[in-house]
Amino acid sequence: MQKVPTPCISLFNEALNFLSAYGGSSILLCTATQPALDFVKHKLNIAPDGEIIQDLDHVTEAFKRVQLVDLASNESSTNQTILDLTQQLLQEKNSILIILNTKSVVRNLYSEMKAANTDGEITLYHLSTSMCAAHRKVKLASMREDLQAGKKVICISTALIEAGVDVSFECVIRSLAGLDSIAQAAGRCNRHGEHDLQQVYIVDHTEENLKHLTEVNRGKRITRKILIDLRNQPELYGGSPLSISAMKRYFQEFYSESESELDYRIPKLGISMTSLLFASPRYNKYLEEYQNQNKARPPQFLMNSYRTAAEHFRVIDSPAKTVLVPYEDGKEIIAELNGAGRIEDLTKLMRRAQAYTVNLFEHELRRLDRSGGLESCLDGKVLVLKDGAYNDEFGMDVENESWSGELLY
Repeated sequence: MQKVPTPCISLFNEALNFLSAYGGSSILLCTATQPALDFVKHKLNIAPDGEIIQDLDHVTEAFKRVQLVDLASNESSTNQTILDLTQQLLQEKNSILIILNTKSVVRNLYSEMKAANTDGEITLYHLSTSMCAAHRKVKLASMREDLQAGKKVICISTALIEAGVDVSFECVIRSLAGLDSIAQAAGRCNRHGEHDLQQVYIVDHTEENLKHLTEVNRGKRITRKILIDLRNQPELYGGSPLSISAMKRYFQEFYSESESELDYRIPKLGISMTSLLFASPRYNKYLEEYQNQNKARPPQFLMNSYRTAAEHFRVIDSPAKTVLVPYEDGKEIIAELNGAGRIEDLTKLMRRAQAYTVNLFEHELRRLDRSGGLESCLDGKVLVLKDGAYNDEFGMDVENESWSGELLY
């Protein structure tokens, strides 16, 4: 399990409870950052002896590969601060991974680092969701080769690299975020224990605009409190923000602050998904009234609104729209969609196209449209980026002649 979206927490817990209680299934949760799923209202029913590993704190200490260095509690960081820190670390390290919270800040830091790398001694990589999946796959393959060859490598990425990407850097710099994200970032440092204890530096980047990233902002605030607690009382949480007790405290506070969001609220209906799926107490009242008036139970009927729930459920409820990009085979797919001939297997073609898409927000689409960087095919059903709005370095290129302005996310 990587991460359950916050609105889906109650649904996730109840689904597992059903599989366990009525489906005769054993549930095994595997994650480096176990959330406090037994803390919320619709909690996960975990057996008292459910932990497979005994004396977990001892085991965690025995496999410790990284040490967190808090640079966020006392002062904020800028691109220049991170550039200076990186130069200092490169005297001893061959590879550094820098993870920031927004695409615009990632790109800006990459550009500044590229300008400073005049002798080309360092191989620089940029990763973000402005690049389609096929593009990121190529970049990651090249990066792994350079890391294995022992070259000096710096990768500047958004949090996408934390989601199950098997790479190992000697050092990680992570912009302050939720403690679960920081733990995932730490998983890219000294991943296979190739070296002695290595460092993960936590910084607070002042140029990140988290206005629209409410969960990241909330997680960042709670993590900061835990780091300040540790600075004032180093013996707390076993002395580490990555300890089991620290992670439990983080999730308990995060879920407490997110309580109104955990049941998948549907604003359009003014009701939660759990209310649609679970028999509400009001139905019990109706049942009781029917029995009192008719001296019998009513005919069998469903008290759950499954169809309505299915119509409104999205695992990731994103306002973004998918756009096909002209990267490698994406160009051939776009040409085929624009062709006058009959497409023999549209389903197969669209499935192939998935690796060559990016998700754009409405304001991004409007800017692209104004600058002439956007077109469509299949009678407007498929949005497509023009060549000038996508490049091999950044993916969707906000600085290209087909675009003016910058991303907010």
